[in-house]
Amino acid sequence: TAQNPNSTAYGIGQFVDSTWEIVGCTKTNKGSIQIDCMVIYIKNKYRTPQKALEFWKKQKPHWY
Repeated sequence: TAQNPNSTAYGIGQFVDSTWEIVGCTKTNKGSIQIDCMVIYIKNKYRTPQKALEFWKKQKPHWY
């Protein structure tokens, strides 16, 4: 139930409202569903978790 007080970012993946819509998920407090939605997002945007990590490592500064 992690909620960013400054935006609509919510949950384990801190999806904003538009990201929930992009992956075809409904905002939920169920962690298992949030993780399933995160997997969909990674597959759609990066194809694999490894490619997502490679992208993240190239960012300067890292955002997390």
